[in-house]
Parts: sequence; structure tokens; C-alpha cells
Amino acid sequence: MSKFKVSTQKSLYKPIEIEIDDKTFQAKTLSRSLFHEISKYEKQAKRGDIDALYKQMSILFNVPENILSELDVRDIQAIMEFVTNKVFNPEKVEEAEEEKNEQRPGDDK
Repeated sequence: MSKFKVSTQKSLYKPIEIEIDDKTFQAKTLSRSLFHEISKYEKQAKRGDIDALYKQMSILFNVPENILSELDVRDIQAIMEFVTNKVFNPEKVEEAEEEKNEQRPGDDK
């Protein structure tokens, strides 16, 4: 009999990581409760509430406030979009990573 085993202690998936100024930050486990906490700020963030966008980022990655406050809001948006795509559209992220790896210095892409 086949079984599909999972654990509440260790995910089958590699953690999502971002790098800021050569320092790597790992996303918390992408649990239902974490998504609920992040979603509390989603409507405000989509309406342009910058503080809500930064709050989502701090909840997900535990980036220190002094580092987070120095990031461009567009970088925060890009990171949150990356995480969303990594979870719900992983093929989109893989395609973008492949394109990036295919580019060479001097390419017009």
C-alpha cells in the first residue's frame, strides 16, 4: 500500500529564500495560519498602503526593521509577487529563472 507522508515539523519543499545586501532570509513555513496573518494586510497593500506591504514582508521573512525600512517599495512588491508565484505558479518562477540564467552580459533582454 502506498502512502504519502508529510510532517508538521518539516516540509517536503525547500524554503523560499530572499537575499538582501548579501544576507539571506528564509520565509517562515507557509502554513494556513501564516497566510491568514499575511492576508489581513492584503487589501490595504493593494490599495497602496505601503505600511501594510512592509508588514506582510516582515511577517513572512522576519527581516529586521532597519533593513526593511531601507528597501524600495517596488522591491518589496517584487518579493511578495515572487513568493506568491513560487507557491501558486511555480512554473512561472522557473521560466523567469531560466530566462535570467540564459541572459549573458551585454544582452538587450
